[in-house]
Amino acid sequence: MANDAQQPARSRWRFSIRELLLLTTTIAAVAAFVADQYRKTLPFHPTKLAAEFGQYDHIRHLLNHIQPSRLVDSSGNTSDALIEREYLIELPQTLHKELLERLNNDALEMLKKDGCKVRGHGRGRGDELIQTFQVKYSRQGMRGIVVFRLVRRSDDLAALFILIYEQADR
Repeated sequence: MANDAQQPARSRWRFSIRELLLLTTTIAAVAAFVADQYRKTLPFHPTKLAAEFGQYDHIRHLLNHIQPSRLVDSSGNTSDALIEREYLIELPQTLHKELLERLNNDALEMLKKDGCKVRGHGRGRGDELIQTFQVKYSRQGMRGIVVFRLVRRSDDLAALFILIYEQADR
């Protein structure tokens, strides 16, 4: 009994490794759940790119800077997250690459003004008949991709396809 009286009482702030691990895991799980619930309550705001990029006036303006050209036909489809636009353009094949580069630069500029983080700077690929550019982007609570493809139909006629897809990042 004399030895028991000499030992100091155990501090209430001493924990075993198992207890600390359990506490850390519980706090991490609760924090992840709260963060996920918060992200789900954020409103979805589409970028200006979705509203303005590839509109008829935008394409007409680009074509006038390159060379006076004629938009033969245009069509489009819009849903909640997906925007599709199609144009038939009279434009010499030698100017196809310049049109795609201007579209790419406009997309990057619009996204930067909108505060988006752009992954890559627009990747282009293609051959003599089909040329494609795509840009992936994100910002607080959303992410998206814009793809534009130019398909040569003849020496002076091309089809331009623009696809914009945006979604909430949840």
